[in-house]
Amino acid sequence: MPEKKQKKSRSGGGAHRKSKKKNGDNLWIILGIAFVVLLSGIVYLSWENTSGKKKEREAKQEETRKPETVIPPSKLPKKEARPRIAIIIDDLGNSKRVDDEVLAIDAPLTVSVFPLLSDSKKAAEKASSNGMEVMLHLPMEPHDYPKANPGEGVLLTSMDDIAIITQLYEDIKSVPGIKGVNNHMGSKFTEDAERMRIVLKQLKDKGLYFVDSKTSPRSRSDKTAREMGLRAGARDVFLDNQQDEDHIIGQIEELKKIARKHGSAIGIGHPYPVTIAALKKAIPGVEKEFNIVHASEIVR
Repeated sequence: MPEKKQKKSRSGGGAHRKSKKKNGDNLWIILGIAFVVLLSGIVYLSWENTSGKKKEREAKQEETRKPETVIPPSKLPKKEARPRIAIIIDDLGNSKRVDDEVLAIDAPLTVSVFPLLSDSKKAAEKASSNGMEVMLHLPMEPHDYPKANPGEGVLLTSMDDIAIITQLYEDIKSVPGIKGVNNHMGSKFTEDAERMRIVLKQLKDKGLYFVDSKTSPRSRSDKTAREMGLRAGARDVFLDNQQDEDHIIGQIEELKKIARKHGSAIGIGHPYPVTIAALKKAIPGVEKEFNIVHASEIVR
């Protein structure tokens, strides 16, 4: 009998140990599940936070892009769609009084200044300070030279390459702040493609544009300049080949017609008293329909 009781006692102790082991295993399982759930939560929150920031960045980028794509054409500044007119006044640098009368015109004119004259530098500096654009009015050989003399700093077809370049650099240096060049006279020189290429190459190297005054119908200087990669243009209308106010007003009307048709036009005039008076009278009407701009905004 005692021996049987002893066996029963050992059997009960084993069951108790198994129960404790089972409970221990369950605890580890529960802890493992809890760890997995916690880890999953951390990963999810991290992903959600990253995803949220990404969406926020994308939303901000989209918001930044919107102003570039949603502006309808009807709301673009009307100024951009208006035809443009450039008015160049040649022959400055000869007289301070005359120069001052031109520079007092209330419009963004382009003035072309003779080189190597006593008032060349002052005229150029004052024009720039008055909001006008300055060009070099470059003297070039006409067909009836020397009967018709273009003046100081003239370029001649008889000059060799070095002489042309040397004279051109002296002319440019004497008129500070220039943005471009147009020819004074030059009916013979502008017809000489070889000589013009020498000049145009130097202008390109200096970042200057060229406007062909078209003193010869056979000049192709503006076309040659574009072929060389130099920004260039050509005169469309001479405003005052007759010094008469009615004629000048009529020429301004012709300039307007060309600008309407092509989107832009270049007119050239001179500092004659009648031209100054006609411009002062006509400019307010021109500005109602057109943008008067510097020549640099039309050449291409």
